[in-house]
Amino acid sequence: KTWGIEEGRVEQLQLTGRKVLEDQVKSLSHQSMQRQLKNKLIELYSSLPLPQGLVEKRTADCVFQLEEKGRNVDAASRESVRQQVKHRMTLKLLLKEVAKQREIEVDQERFLRRLQQEGQHYEQPQQLFTQLRKHPEYAQMMRNEILEEQAIDLLLEETSVSERDYTLTEIAQQSKDNL
Repeated sequence: KTWGIEEGRVEQLQLTGRKVLEDQVKSLSHQSMQRQLKNKLIELYSSLPLPQGLVEKRTADCVFQLEEKGRNVDAASRESVRQQVKHRMTLKLLLKEVAKQREIEVDQERFLRRLQQEGQHYEQPQQLFTQLRKHPEYAQMMRNEILEEQAIDLLLEETSVSERDYTLTEIAQQSKDNL
């Protein structure tokens, strides 16, 4: 029924299908712009001093998780993980500072949508709320992620972006490459 099939109208099905594809392309395009902005921020601020003890702790945590999944982590892989950790930490610090300076507060609607999305991973959505009561740091982590997203969105609004036409295949390949 949602796709227009029940009415028996091919035109409605085509319109609905087109809308779904357009929404997906917009979403992929926005994700691509976010990724490009994040990469540029990391490039510009890669020399930002980070607490080395924390970098090493988070690197060790990530390596441990990889090894728990059965992956062999050699010295080169460990260094790659370390660089990724440094990039994430740099980005988080920058976005936290943007949010602070711009007095951005967590959008409650986004937070509720995130809760709904997370709740879908549970057999009973109430289990999520039980987890959040047991581990309030999980809710704070979600709020921090949303705040970072809002800071990125604000920076994108203020950034001049040059448009370029992409084929659907190019957009899909960019998304696949960045997974």
